[in-house]
Amino acid sequence: MIKIAARCQNHTYSLVIKGHANFSRGKDIVCSAVSALYFALLAAAEKDEGVYSLKSREADGYGKIEFSGGENMKGAFNMAMEGFLLLHLSILLLGKHD
Repeated sequence: MIKIAARCQNHTYSLVIKGHANFSRGKDIVCSAVSALYFALLAAAEKDEGVYSLKSREADGYGKIEFSGGENMKGAFNMAMEGFLLLHLSILLLGKHD
């Protein structure tokens, strides 16, 4: 199971992702989708000149991004959160595949 914790407060953002989806052995499209959203948000933060104190850490089954500032980052952060939500709802509708 993948667990996602996100926080946005006073232009400070935090996203922590832990776990594995184990959706389908050998071709886990759920993990791929979560990773794509995570790395898209990280890339947006790295490119935004208004972002400061950016920290990220990745390991097997783990990702963490923390940053402050960035005028455009609220939209990027919210879009990533909507993506995670839609992915979650899709999994609930489709069920697990092996």
